[in-house]
Amino acid sequence: MTEIDLLDRDAVLDLGIGFEAIYHLGAIIGVKNVLARPFDVLVDNTRMLENVIVLARQQKSCSRLLFASTSEVYAGTLKYFDLTVPTPENVALALTALNEPRTSYMLSKIMGEAMV
Repeated sequence: MTEIDLLDRDAVLDLGIGFEAIYHLGAIIGVKNVLARPFDVLVDNTRMLENVIVLARQQKSCSRLLFASTSEVYAGTLKYFDLTVPTPENVALALTALNEPRTSYMLSKIMGEAMV
């Protein structure tokens, strides 16, 4: 196993080529971190994924890039609409409370889903 800073594009790209699948599970997590650093959570989570996508694009035979999202993306939808849990992935997302620090984590994951 190799430990690197996913915010460091050079370190990510130094992982090289030859990957058939990439599993991206990295993110700034934890309610305390999210509340204390909402801007960093939004920007850094997106930047980490961007670096992983650049690495994936350099691979000759990478057929899978798995991105770990979160059920937090459905928080607003569940709050305002009568939906079941687990929530089907084809329901529309409701973006609420954009000024709340915790929303930054949800938004970083929604952005990530759009990127992959």
